[in-house]
Amino acid sequence: MAWLIGFSTFIFGNEEWAVRLFSPITHLFISLVLWGTAKFAFGSNSGKIAALIWIFTPAASLGGFIISTDTPLLLFWSLSLFFLFISLRQNSSFSSLFVGIFLGLAFLSKYAALYFLIFFIIWWIIYDRSTFLSIKNIIIILFTSFLIASTNLYWNYLNDFVTVSHTISNADLSAITLNYKNVIDFLSSQFLVFGPLLFLLYLLIIIDSLFKNRDITLLSMISFPIIILITVQSFLKIANANWAVTAYVGATLIISYYATLTRNCECFFIVNDLSCITDDRTLICGSVVYLPLRC
Repeated sequence: MAWLIGFSTFIFGNEEWAVRLFSPITHLFISLVLWGTAKFAFGSNSGKIAALIWIFTPAASLGGFIISTDTPLLLFWSLSLFFLFISLRQNSSFSSLFVGIFLGLAFLSKYAALYFLIFFIIWWIIYDRSTFLSIKNIIIILFTSFLIASTNLYWNYLNDFVTVSHTISNADLSAITLNYKNVIDFLSSQFLVFGPLLFLLYLLIIIDSLFKNRDITLLSMISFPIIILITVQSFLKIANANWAVTAYVGATLIISYYATLTRNCECFFIVNDLSCITDDRTLICGSVVYLPLRC
């Protein structure tokens, strides 16, 4: 994030719009990456739908107006997924190298990138075990991502792991409260982050399709456990709405796949497209738009 702000302000000066300049541009690139990923994995129509879903989610709409560490994290997360699908199709060491590179860059953006690596490895152990991705390529991914992240790890080592301490203090589990209201608040916020209809559709698909399809299972494993983990965090203490935002990269791809399963000539795409900002909280409202797409 600092590099993005530094680059834009170096060219355009210390203006507020210059500080935020790369946010909408980055979300545009994310939608294009998701287009390419869904097209490669599920077909052309899925690619179009994935791009539209992301652009019209409240998270992307709001994210285009602010600059935060989530923005580059989501871009590198999406790129990691794109090259991971290529690696799964081709068992390619070259593609696995890029998975590691972008995972490392995601980690440099925000430590939440560890979710991707942890849940992907769990998926590989349970579901794959060298069937589609060899142990050699797993090692390439792990080594490359660690190599990219090592600069930050070394800086933390020299500075008493100050950012690690900051992350732990954000979680603030020193005084556990076991508050059900926080769980309700967090889960309600997820309907607002991704859009109420899209989030509900995502949950229904997860319940119906887990372990029935390799690619959907992978996307589920690197999205749904994040929501569960942060929900537990909210029960123990508190959790912010954006802490699970990386889950919706996979959720977007899952919905884009299921939106094209119909055999009819027209597919209907659901968009939550109305964002309202109040004084001290962001309220996301939903509306439904049907876009006919040729199947």
